[in-house]
Amino acid sequence: MSLFKDFDFSILSDSDFKEDSVREELITPLLKALGYSVFGENKIIRSKSMTVFVTIGSQKQKINITPDYLLKIGNGISWILDAKHPKENILDGKHREQAFSYAILPDVRAYYYALCNGKEIVVFHIAKTEPVINVRLADIDNELNPIVSTLSPKFIKKHYFLQQGDSAALHFMDKMDELETLAKQIEMTGKLTLRKRMTIIEVIDEALDMVQEDRPEFVLSCDGKAECRKVIDYALELLKFRNL
Repeated sequence: MSLFKDFDFSILSDSDFKEDSVREELITPLLKALGYSVFGENKIIRSKSMTVFVTIGSQKQKINITPDYLLKIGNGISWILDAKHPKENILDGKHREQAFSYAILPDVRAYYYALCNGKEIVVFHIAKTEPVINVRLADIDNELNPIVSTLSPKFIKKHYFLQQGDSAALHFMDKMDELETLAKQIEMTGKLTLRKRMTIIEVIDEALDMVQEDRPEFVLSCDGKAECRKVIDYALELLKFRNL
């Protein structure tokens, strides 16, 4: 993928290229390449106003804050991205502190937060001091894989489930990966073989067994149930394939 092949990065030194240009010309295509959009399950939410209360002395003060981007996967998993002017430092200082404060809000609870000034994108984990990613956007075609494997919806979800200790949700995400690999093979050959059909049925049987409520030794979380149902629905669709 050549994400910014037609973009002239020398324009970043132009005084008219400001934060809004960073958002429109660089951040928007990057987020779309990662699998986010303004609608659907993996959603871009721009400039969402949120209210927090801070205690000063004995009184609570209401403060309204507005992250540039809240990226949401499903109902509750998210991360934060803030855009800055090309001249701004995004490795440390007030801008990083601001993005961190957004990430740890009760309504967000993100593990990752990122900043982009057009020249580079820097990604932090809330529990680490050093950035987990620091990439010049001019070099992004050679560095896109680390960004995808950190910030794409699938990997954000996997990290969230890992941190939550939700082994069932992770298990079903792995099953979905297996089914998607099978789907590619079926599409390439034009055939749903008996062996592949039996594999799909086994996945469905296992998922149906695990989602039963009468198994006290194995209780699925809400996220686990959601991932389980996705696997079942996807597997059932695969079984509808007709050999060419």
